Amino acid sequence: LSEIRPIVVAITASFGKTSIKNFAAHILSKKYRLYATPASVNTKIGIIKDINEHLPQDAEIYIVEAGARQKGDIAEIVSLVRPKYALIGKIGEAHIEYFKSIENIQSTKAEILGSDELKEAFVFENSGQSGEKLTVFGYTDGITINNAASTLNGVSFELSFDDGQTHKFEAPNILGAFNAINITAAVLLARALGMDIESIKRAVETLPSVAHRLQKIVA
Repeated sequence: LSEIRPIVVAITASFGKTSIKNFAAHILSKKYRLYATPASVNTKIGIIKDINEHLPQDAEIYIVEAGARQKGDIAEIVSLVRPKYALIGKIGEAHIEYFKSIENIQSTKAEILGSDELKEAFVFENSGQSGEKLTVFGYTDGITINNAASTLNGVSFELSFDDGQTHKFEAPNILGAFNAINITAAVLLARALGMDIESIKRAVETLPSVAHRLQKIVA
């Protein structure tokens, strides 16, 4: 990893980690050579194996999905890959049997912000996190998602940015209004990495559905 020296992006959430990873990879591939952890690889051992066996020598960006079953799991991943950018998606009761409370889930997911290389992070409004280097997004706080709608013809929504501008995004191949959250996380990352908003919009329009994640199959 120190030889290849890619910009590392780490992603976690209770719901949507894999979708955010795939959406971000698709959008950023329009500008960068990148590699993302495959399928649902999101443990330290799985990530180590993936880096050693599959990370391309020319990768400019490495997108890492970080999962957890107990406190400290994400901190170990962060100490290994030292991400410059971090994303926290929606927090919920997934794996509540391990963590016992939403507060424990929030604090464990927040371990992704502990990188000594962290430049910027984007966190969903129910993550319980705020502060320097953090941009909050959601339906009521920070960069806001408005008019999210979903039909069998895809997802559409508007984003109101902190500079006062509002932009509409349409993803014809994606189902589920909740995916506005996951697409927004990917959009904010792409903007932070220097992509212009029109290029991001065009990439969102061609987002493929994620296998086994409310996948649209036309027969």
